[in-house]
Amino acid sequence: MSHTSTAASEWEWSNGWTPSVSGTVNNRRGCQTLFLLTLAIVGAVLYVYVSVLDASPPQPKLAQLISNMPRVPVAADQAAFRVLQEAIHDQDPEAIAGLLHGDKAFSVSNNRHVIVLAQDRSGVVVQVLDGAQTGKTGWVVAAMVRYESSATTIAP
Repeated sequence: MSHTSTAASEWEWSNGWTPSVSGTVNNRRGCQTLFLLTLAIVGAVLYVYVSVLDASPPQPKLAQLISNMPRVPVAADQAAFRVLQEAIHDQDPEAIAGLLHGDKAFSVSNNRHVIVLAQDRSGVVVQVLDGAQTGKTGWVVAAMVRYESSATTIAP
């Protein structure tokens, strides 16, 4: 009889069944499924949480516009910014001047204070805080923005 009991016990262990303390049989696969389901739920909650954080608008920050040119070109919109970016990359002063003489861009003196409103990999949206262009908003090349040392955020 003990031989049959041992054989049954080995069969239970080899097929993933384990006896519980109360004498009932638990299925390891059921526990694994529950564990994986819990992981999936936690992962989904974290994904939603991170998505909400990414979607929240960035806090405006104080900065200055800097350039190796006497004035910093600022594009009026994203399409003009792409053209401005190419002109700066190609070191094409005629293309930059063409943008500045139209309504597609304006320029500000070096070291003008701005509020950074948004940014992506290559460009920054700023609002000018001082000088002749005070209040104007536009796109500048990210390398032309120097954040204040304290990186002060502005309450919206």
